Parts: sequence; C-alpha cells; structure tokens
Amino acid sequence: MRLRFVLPIFAPLLLSGCFLQVRSLKTENRMLEARVEQLTQDLEASQAGAPPPPAELADFQRQLHEKDASIALLRTKVDGLQRELDAAKEEPLAVKKSDASADSPGIESYAALQKQAEEYGAQLSSKELQIADLNMRIHELEGEKNDLRMEMSKAGDDASEGERAIREELQKVRLASTESETKLADAVQRAKTAEGERDALRAEAESLRAKAEAAPKPDASMPDPQRLARINQSAREVLSSFVKSGEVAVRSTERAVVVTIQADALFQPASTTVSDAGLKILTSLKDTLSASQAPAIRVVGHTDDQPLGKRLNMYADNWDLAAARASAVVRWLATQPGLKPEQLHSVSRSYAEPVATNGDANGRRRNRRVEVWIEWSTPTKPAE
Repeated sequence: MRLRFVLPIFAPLLLSGCFLQVRSLKTENRMLEARVEQLTQDLEASQAGAPPPPAELADFQRQLHEKDASIALLRTKVDGLQRELDAAKEEPLAVKKSDASADSPGIESYAALQKQAEEYGAQLSSKELQIADLNMRIHELEGEKNDLRMEMSKAGDDASEGERAIREELQKVRLASTESETKLADAVQRAKTAEGERDALRAEAESLRAKAEAAPKPDASMPDPQRLARINQSAREVLSSFVKSGEVAVRSTERAVVVTIQADALFQPASTTVSDAGLKILTSLKDTLSASQAPAIRVVGHTDDQPLGKRLNMYADNWDLAAARASAVVRWLATQPGLKPEQLHSVSRSYAEPVATNGDANGRRRNRRVEVWIEWSTPTKPAE
C-alpha cells in the first residue's frame, strides 16, 4: 500500500529521465545524419573528380612540365652541337684538298695546316665533351622524370586509399545512424509507456488517497499488540505459581491485559482486608504494573448473588462489598513506587458479571473475584 503512494512521486523522475534520453538520442541522430550527408558528398566529389587536384599532385605536374622543357632545350643544344661537330670534321678535309691543289706547298704552309688541324681537333674535342655533358644532363633529367612519375602514382594510390577510407567511414556512420534510430524509437516507446504508467499510478494514488480519507481513523488509544503480549507474558511469569494453583488467571483483550485473582486467595475469610497470601500475589504483580506504563490500571470487584452473612453485615450489599474490596487493592497499589494515583481506578460490578453459575458452591467461588485491568481505555472523567 505504501509503495502505491510512493510510486507517483518517483514516476515523474523516471519519466523525466526517459525524455532526457530521447532528446539526447535525437541530437545524436541528427549529428549522424549530417555526417552521412557530408561523407556522401565527399565520396561523390571524389568519384566525379569535381574537386581540384591536391596541391602535391599539381606540384608534381608543374615539375614534370619544367623537366620536359629542360630536356627539350638540352636536346636542341645537343643537335646544334652535333651539326657543328659534323661540319668541323668535314672542314679539315676541304682545307687539305685546297692545299693539295696549290702549285708549291712549302714547309711553312704545311706547318700552318698542321696547326690549323690541331685547333680543329681541340674544337672537336670541346664540342664532343659538351655533347657528352648535355647527354648526361638529359639522362639525369629523364631519371628525375621517372621519379616524379612514381611519386605521382603513389599519390594517386593514396587518393584511392582516401576514397576507400571515406567509403568505410560512411558505412560505419550509416550503421551507427541506424542503431541510433532504433535506440531513439525504443526510448520514445519507453517514454510513452512510462508516461502511461505514471498517469495510471497517479489515478490509483488519488483513488487510494480518497479511500484513506473516507476510511474511519484508527483509534489512537489502541495499544501495540506486541506490547500487550509482552505484558501478558510478564504477568504469567511472575504469577506462574499462582496460575498453576488456580488462584490467578491471566488473559488479554484488544485494549488490556486482565489479571483475575480469586477473592479467597486475596482477602482474609469474610473480610475486605488483604491477607498475607494476597500481599504475595500483589507484590509479585506490582513491578509488571509499573513497567507497563499503561494509562489506566482499573481494579474491578465482583461477588456472587448471595445475600451477605452476619460477618459482612457492616456492608450494605454486594455492591458495597465489591467496592470495598476493589478499593482495598487500589489503596495498597497507590503506596507502591512507579505507580501514580491518576492511573488507578476502583470499580464495583457486584454480581452483574458472573463467569460461572451461582447455583453451586464452586460456581459462586469463581464469581467472587477481583480483576486488575492493565488497559489503554481511560475511564471518562466527569465534566467540570
């Protein structure tokens, strides 16, 4: 019952937690959708070749163009030098033929020709060296071009790898987006279920609260049943010997523990004076009475229905006798520590509440008794 009252208090907190989770999942889902769209655009652009080439590839192209231009220029120079070399090789032959046709080639003319041939040879060697150097440079440039092409090919492979990475990430993000949508749908459903449960609990709580308000209020004077059981057990323990002998009986009601003492065990014969045996009973009981902290200790006197004999003729009737015996017990209890006068009450019930028949001696003996009520129902005070 208490849980039904408590649940409506915590239900809004649980529902609030569901709504927060829904809002968080919606935000995450929007972010994943945006990421999917961006990756899709990147992939389409990569496939269509729409974006400009990377700066590294553009630099490679520029370097290749420069080296091609350098190689072409060097080849032109080589071709020019080769033509000059071929022409220089032919020129000495022409000179020799011209000299051979002269009328008188002297020694001086021969020396001049030899010197001229040596100069041509030096020029030829120089041009051949230039051609060799230029060819070497052309070879180096061709090697550099090959290196650049390899780097460009590697860059293209890296671009392909980047496209594959985009595809893989796109697949992962799409999977995460699908999972997020599933979680979102589940969270929304749980939020709706929690909201319905909250409304049902509120309605039930209102119904229970209305029933509780309409129900009769519990009697504040009702004692704790466990407390009554402890008092009953204590009385039985301290009076056990008297209970065994039949002189005393102990019982409980909803509001009290009742100790019944037979009159012939409590008083002197045909008297209202407590006997020594009776004092032993009351002395055994007084600690239980003080420890009970009951608001009322009511002592009730009972008699049989027989007229009083000569030894009791100082009392008007059985009502007077029952009252005197109850008062005698109360008077003694009032002198005991732990017991307050405002707790104590004496009552006469005379022969009005017999527990046995008055038709035989044994029944009449049982009816003559004093009951000590340890109770939580204080007799009403007279109006002032």
